[in-house]
Amino acid sequence: FTYAFDNAVYYVGGRSAAATTTNTHEGIVYTTNTVTTGTEVVLPVGQVRTGLAGAVVQATNGPSCLVLIGGITGFTGTPTCFINNGPSAGAFVGTVQYIAYPFTLPSAWLPATPTTPPNYPGSIAFGAAVTSTAFSPARIYHFGGTAALGGSAAGQTTAYWISPPSTLATWSASWTGTAAMSRARWGHGAVTLNE
Repeated sequence: FTYAFDNAVYYVGGRSAAATTTNTHEGIVYTTNTVTTGTEVVLPVGQVRTGLAGAVVQATNGPSCLVLIGGITGFTGTPTCFINNGPSAGAFVGTVQYIAYPFTLPSAWLPATPTTPPNYPGSIAFGAAVTSTAFSPARIYHFGGTAALGGSAAGQTTAYWISPPSTLATWSASWTGTAAMSRARWGHGAVTLNE
């Protein structure tokens, strides 16, 4: 997952080798050509993720937040260097966590217990997320993705939205289903235009 915000391009999670997922959160400040680093998921320990989605959203009564959604924390089978070549299954999660700007440690990932809401309605990876300002407050949309790997991998048409956290300490919103995509897909991207 890659995004740009406030003079930097950040990259989060992913795989650093055929079977190695990572929890690094790094970025390039392009005006000074310097690197900024952090840790993607602090809790629970060891929840490295690949195939995650994310978006940046303004808290209604607070700073901008980076929100991460879902992903795969581990593989079974014999993973190779391709996303879906070799792994027969993976440990999918619906974990949703967010962090306030600046998006690096010592800022803390919230919620402190990632098993609590606003987790995604299901375990999902390789979906896409965007923030839309067409409504007030803005909404985070997540759509598509897959809940299986190998020969069972299949795109989904599901689409959900959620309001941003009201403050850094409070995010009591829940996900709401919206119109399904006309074509099931996973591994796709998403953008918003002219808002």
